[in-house]
Formats: sequence, C-alpha cells, structure tokens
Amino acid sequence: MLDKEWQDLLAKQFQERKAFLTRHAKKGFSRSEGARKLGTSASQLTFLIKKHGVDWPKAKNWLGGPKGYGKEHYEHLAENGYTKSEAANELGVSFNMITKAQKAYDLNFVDGRVRPAFGRGASKNWVEIT
Repeated sequence: MLDKEWQDLLAKQFQERKAFLTRHAKKGFSRSEGARKLGTSASQLTFLIKKHGVDWPKAKNWLGGPKGYGKEHYEHLAENGYTKSEAANELGVSFNMITKAQKAYDLNFVDGRVRPAFGRGASKNWVEIT
C-alpha cells in the first residue's frame, strides 16, 4: 500500500512539473532566459524538458531576439539616419546584433566614423574638414 501511494505521488509530481515547464515554455523565453528566471542552469532545464517531453524551442530567431525587435524596427532606424552604434543604443542590443540585422535585411546605416576607413576598396583621398 505504501509503495502504491509513493508511486502515485511520483506520478503526480511528474505531471505538475510538466505543466509548470509547459506554462513557462509558452511565455516565449529562450531556454537560457527560462533557466535564469527559474533559478537553474540551462543544461538542467534542458534535461527536465527532455525528461518531461515539453516542447520548448532551443533558441529564438536571433533577429527577434530576447528584445523582440523585428525587421521593421531595424529598417526604421536605418531610414532615419542612425549609425549602427546609435541604433544599438536605442534598441538596447549589441553592435553585432545590428550588424547581423543589417546583413540579413540589406540595410544601410549611416557611417558614423570620424575619418575614412582604410583597407580593401576604401578611398585614400583625405578630405579637408573645416
């Protein structure tokens, strides 16, 4: 009798954990974010997800990212004359995220460098700034 009660408790706990993980998976967090919010490691969360058969995608679309910005956000900033650094500060994302979005969406941000760049294909004609 005690063994059956114990097995019933384990089964109930398993179902409650599965429901708990499913609720958090539906909130749209990446696994890393979910692990931080639940106070565990990403590897432990992944183990629990697999054990309980929960559908929780490994990663989001990187351009949507944790901040949730899409193509229209990046286009708006590029069209309004932002540099990549200014766009990164405005959205609260990294410079590299802006560069990835620029390449993915074929955007042109303003070149915010003070002096011309040297290297392949760059002009070496200095312009006097007065």
